Amino acid sequence: MRCRPASGGSVGGQAARTTVGIPASKVPSRVHAGISECMQRTLIAVDVDGTLYDGADVAIEAVEALRQAHEHGNLVVIVTGRRWEQLGHVIPTILAFCDRAVCEEGGVLVHLADHSLTLLAEPVEPALVNGLQAAGVPSLDVGHVVIGAPSGHLERVTKVRDDLGSTRVIIANKGSITLAPSGCDKGSGLRAAVTDLGAQDVPIMAIGDAANDLVMFELATIAVGVANADAAVRASGVTLTQASVGRGVAEALRHFLPGLPPA
Repeated sequence: MRCRPASGGSVGGQAARTTVGIPASKVPSRVHAGISECMQRTLIAVDVDGTLYDGADVAIEAVEALRQAHEHGNLVVIVTGRRWEQLGHVIPTILAFCDRAVCEEGGVLVHLADHSLTLLAEPVEPALVNGLQAAGVPSLDVGHVVIGAPSGHLERVTKVRDDLGSTRVIIANKGSITLAPSGCDKGSGLRAAVTDLGAQDVPIMAIGDAANDLVMFELATIAVGVANADAAVRASGVTLTQASVGRGVAEALRHFLPGLPPA
């Protein structure tokens, strides 16, 4: 059975805004009904940069909470704009108990058991990479499916894309932009992971911090933004934690997942 969101709407709708970390007696009864009674096994979809990873490390509280959640039978799926090849350098402790990783803004699905990759969208076109390089766009991050660039070069990236007749869309994420195939985003990638895991009837808890996480939140039974979330996440009305980055992830997991021991 699929749980209803805390908002009382259908699955995929946005949760009512609450504050994680408040006393249980102050949490609306509908939240208890939607979480405590239903979410016995949950798929946890969590972003990396600004959510798990603070630019230097992952808080030990997040590592322990996710490890315990996985040991309790919950599924853990990383959903990130990063390339798979980078994750071992930024969240190595987390990968040990992840079931899938959705990388490159939904463009690549990784099976953690054997590190095999499945492309979920069209691969990068060499002509587009060459055009961006010729135009002087610096610090290109070329993946299997997407191309990343600094957000300060949006105008130049857009012009190259349009001049080449590319149908790729631009996804903004704080200080970076990504050229992704049309229809490829964190939501489409998470759907692919859910199907691959055979978890279509498992409720989803999504945790993120930025505008590109909103499409992932739309699929979630419970959507949570960490305290350092950007304006787009705050404006969406999702639940917000009191703690930032990894500690906020741990706070959300311990608040919403039944049976997880307190910190």
